[in-house]
Amino acid sequence: MIKNRYAASEIAAMRLPGLPTKSTNIHERAKKEGWAYETAIGLGGARKMYEIPERYLAQPSQPSSQHYAEATQIANAHSDKNYIDHARLAEAMCFVDEWIAANKTNIQPMRKAEIVMFLYEYLEKHSDKEEVNKLLKLVG
Repeated sequence: MIKNRYAASEIAAMRLPGLPTKSTNIHERAKKEGWAYETAIGLGGARKMYEIPERYLAQPSQPSSQHYAEATQIANAHSDKNYIDHARLAEAMCFVDEWIAANKTNIQPMRKAEIVMFLYEYLEKHSDKEEVNKLLKLVG
């Protein structure tokens, strides 16, 4: 199941262009712009789960909400790591999807997850996107 609504803290962690990076400011922006949301009840009480407007996701070479949803699933599958930066993982997912589209290839989901985790670890050490593009060109 793909997640399409996020807590303000998750949205802030995504560091999407044009959006604040603090959950309080995300709440304010969502209220001001009338974002769609659902109220989720959990152990910590009730919280709003927002749908991110497409205008914040439609920027070229930026991870989409689908990337963040898939990144969350991959992060949960690799829960042996102490901390996973979901925004960076979604960025790795975006790189892989662009590479798959450019090479017109199809990769099995588990293999794709392995490649994404490899790129994630590479991005953790080398945050230069140009280096990642070079790496993917070599692989392709």
